[in-house]
Amino acid sequence: LFLRARYMTRDLVKLFSRRFSLIRAADKALIRNGLKVMLLLRLCPIVPFSATNYIGGVTGVRWEIFSIAILGIIPMQVLTVAAGASAGSISYQEANNSENSRAQEVLMLVGLIFGFIAVILTWIYAKIELKKEILLAKQ
Repeated sequence: LFLRARYMTRDLVKLFSRRFSLIRAADKALIRNGLKVMLLLRLCPIVPFSATNYIGGVTGVRWEIFSIAILGIIPMQVLTVAAGASAGSISYQEANNSENSRAQEVLMLVGLIFGFIAVILTWIYAKIELKKEILLAKQ
């Protein structure tokens, strides 16, 4: 999607950036701080990956920066895997009537809560930083 957006719609975004200051600001922010912005977009659980790919393609983000920023999906993937493993472990322990299942359930729940808090805080930080970048690019 990145390459398709880059070669099919990049010129259209350049045209729009001459007319609309918000598009110009976002494009400049992504050119100036592409890695930081793309990583924050990848860390944000609300922005779909396909939208992030398209945003990277239509703006001036370099291909290398875009490729490195894909590492930003790792924290959410780890949290998803941990949640799935925890749920599987709990159901296995209940089926086998394990003695320590209550303590393990509490520890897993606490770990998942902290994981979700970390994802939410990262999302809030990403939102604040993206707003700063847009304001900076408008100046």
